[in-house]
Amino acid sequence: MENKSFAKIILQHNLYSKNLAGYIKEFKTNENFRLYRRNDSVIAYHHILSFSPKSKELLKDFMLKDIAKKFVELQAPQSLCLAVSHQEKNHTHIHLIQSGVKTTGYSSRISKQEFAYVKLQMEKYIEKYPELSDSKIEHANPEMTTPQKHINIIKNNRQSIKNNISIDLMKIFETSKSRSDFLAQVKSSYQIYNRNNIPQGIIVDGLKFRLSRLGLSEEKLSTLDKQTDLIDDSSSLDQMTQAITKKSKDRKNFSKSELELENIHAIRQRVSERELGERCNTKSLELTRDSGLIPDEANELNETTPENSDLYTKTSFEYEEVY
Repeated sequence: MENKSFAKIILQHNLYSKNLAGYIKEFKTNENFRLYRRNDSVIAYHHILSFSPKSKELLKDFMLKDIAKKFVELQAPQSLCLAVSHQEKNHTHIHLIQSGVKTTGYSSRISKQEFAYVKLQMEKYIEKYPELSDSKIEHANPEMTTPQKHINIIKNNRQSIKNNISIDLMKIFETSKSRSDFLAQVKSSYQIYNRNNIPQGIIVDGLKFRLSRLGLSEEKLSTLDKQTDLIDDSSSLDQMTQAITKKSKDRKNFSKSELELENIHAIRQRVSERELGERCNTKSLELTRDSGLIPDEANELNETTPENSDLYTKTSFEYEEVY
């Protein structure tokens, strides 16, 4: 506060000290009783209750204290609170510090819906001071006469938005091929928020919706991972099938070439054998003639030579055809 001469303590709630150092110590001690700690835990809340400049001369200390007391009753009945009235040149307002932890050890945080109800009730309460009509802010809604009715209206609106989002996300889910594909499609239409670098939900008009609350639990999303594995397995199987088919074809081609090669070797062997037999028979005939064999015997030898053999002719033909 810029000028302490214009600041005055008007309310202490669940505080028992008599000076600033004591208040600070009580707030710190109360914080040590916090049951659940987070890195972003709120240590204290700072509220400001403002009034119209036209109400400055009409505001009395008892009014400021009464209004602050009503606010604490609605907003923070189990928290530590310290309220100070602060008068500036143009208007008067109240600074109220609320502990981030209740005296029970639980967080003092309330929902937006609950805080909206607090504002409505404060607007209604200030009507007890007609002279402060210029400070009234039109938050009121005739239907919001109780906290539950107000919360129900907010919930109904939220539920309507939630249903539309859920339908949209389910359509995206059905067409997604993988988790990454699903998140990419969602990101193109919605703002995704993460927790520990893991997508947790989406934000629409400032409202957060968890994927699990929209019908997309981790178990359901994991089916997309399985689908990805099946696609990978199918792709691997196709590759294996192609490789085996190619190897089989190569093996058949090799076997065919090997068989042809064996046939060529066999033909060569048979031709070699016949040529050898031809040379042997020819030399035998010459030897017979030189030995004085009779012509009939020589003719008999000539009839068995390969030149008169159908097998030799056929073999020679095949041999010449190959080469």
